[in-house]
Amino acid sequence: MINDLAVKSGRPWIYAAAVASYGLTMTIRPGETACVACLLESSSAAHGLEETCDTIGVLGPIVNLIASLEVAEALKLLSGHPEALHGRLLSCDVWTGRMQSIGVARHAECRACARRDFTYLAGEAQPHITMCGRDSVQIHERARALDLGVLEARLRPLCRERPPERLSASLSHCAL
Repeated sequence: MINDLAVKSGRPWIYAAAVASYGLTMTIRPGETACVACLLESSSAAHGLEETCDTIGVLGPIVNLIASLEVAEALKLLSGHPEALHGRLLSCDVWTGRMQSIGVARHAECRACARRDFTYLAGEAQPHITMCGRDSVQIHERARALDLGVLEARLRPLCRERPPERLSASLSHCAL
C-alpha cells in the first residue's frame, strides 16, 4: 500500500525488511528506480521468505544496521543530494558478514509504476501480511462497522486473565 501511494504521488520512500540475521533495504524513487512491485511482484521474484520472524526470530543488530542504512539514504534525500543515492537493493547478513548491492531494473509491465494500477489504494487487494507472533490478529473488515468493544465482550469469556486495555495488544492469554 505504501508503494502504491508513493508511486501515485511521485514521492520517494525507503523499503526495508529483516528476518533472522538478514536484512535488506532499497530507496524507491518513482519514475527513476524500480518500485517494490517491480521487485516483489514480477514473475521471476521469489514469493516471499519461507522463514518469518515468528518461526526464526530477528537479531537486533540487523534491525539496527538496516535502520542506519535507511537513515543515511533519507539524509541524502532530505539534504537535497539525490546524486549521492546508490539506487540499489542492499542486502546484509550480520551473522555471516556478507553484504551485497544488487541493481534492480524497473519491470516493463509493473502493475504499479508502469501500468499505474494502484490495486491496494483502491481497496481491491489485500496485502499478504504475516505478522510476528502466533497470537497476532489482523482484521480486514470492510462490509460493516467494526465495534471493538462488542468484540472484546465476546472474547472476554474465552480469556483466562483480564484482556489487555487495548484490543490491538496480543491476545496470548486467551484460549482461542
